[in-house]
Amino acid sequence: MNQPSSPAPDPGVLSASDARMTADRDEVKYLLAPTAARQLAATVSARVPRHRFQGKTHELLPKAHQYVTTIYFDTSARDVAEACRSGDNSLKLRAKEYYDLHPSMAELATHPSQLVDFSPVLWLETKRRRGQRTMKHRFGIPKRELAAFFASGVVTEEMVRIQIGAFGGAAQDVLADLAELCRPYDGPLRADCLVNYRRRAWQDSGGTLRITLDNNLSFFAPPPDLWRRQQAMTRETLGPPAGTLSTCVLEVKTRGTLPGWLEASLAQLHAVTARLTTPSDAPFSKFLAGSDAIHAS
Repeated sequence: MNQPSSPAPDPGVLSASDARMTADRDEVKYLLAPTAARQLAATVSARVPRHRFQGKTHELLPKAHQYVTTIYFDTSARDVAEACRSGDNSLKLRAKEYYDLHPSMAELATHPSQLVDFSPVLWLETKRRRGQRTMKHRFGIPKRELAAFFASGVVTEEMVRIQIGAFGGAAQDVLADLAELCRPYDGPLRADCLVNYRRRAWQDSGGTLRITLDNNLSFFAPPPDLWRRQQAMTRETLGPPAGTLSTCVLEVKTRGTLPGWLEASLAQLHAVTARLTTPSDAPFSKFLAGSDAIHAS
């Protein structure tokens, strides 16, 4: 029997368990065919609670699908992409918007926007990878405040409040990670590409195991109204995709030993660690897949 979803945290605050999960972990990615992905999802659902983002206006209606649109940032010279492609020490900056799509409400809706619930908070993340280890800082910034934050470093009381659940009195200090990210580059960071996908996630209560399964990945150029738009960044509003990915992306994040049942399931499915098709043989990256699709088009 499938276990119930884990309780959603305060939607306006980053939880301490999520902070532990992202702070310092082993992270391995796999590319799975849709059939194999469905098999793995059934196995994981029987053992690990479902985990999902829930914004203040979200209602967990039956059969709602959660989607993510991730904005990746780079310089005009693509310095971040080249550092990531090296597969050694890399830093990435991204912002995530979560939204729920309710296909079961299609017959009742009078406008497409009624099928979508989303949070006005973008989750800005700095992510550092060294080999197979990843360290991530995550903090929320209301979408309407992000442009001023990038332009002049404006930090509002609401931005600090969102971080308090995870960082307490040091909430404001997490913003210093952005300065470290920007220092190596001569040019300013700006939105480079957008990646949209449906996400299913599972996470244990102790924040030691997190599994995500993403499918229907599509890559988009940043729209002109990116920071001005009031509606969710659904794929239907982002224009034609520059590329898509037919396989599913499985990410296994652990703070400790991989459970034996999961190792056995991955072996049974002949899951192979996802790599980039480059001479560096670096781990697969949604950012590089999206950025390369955008700049090749």
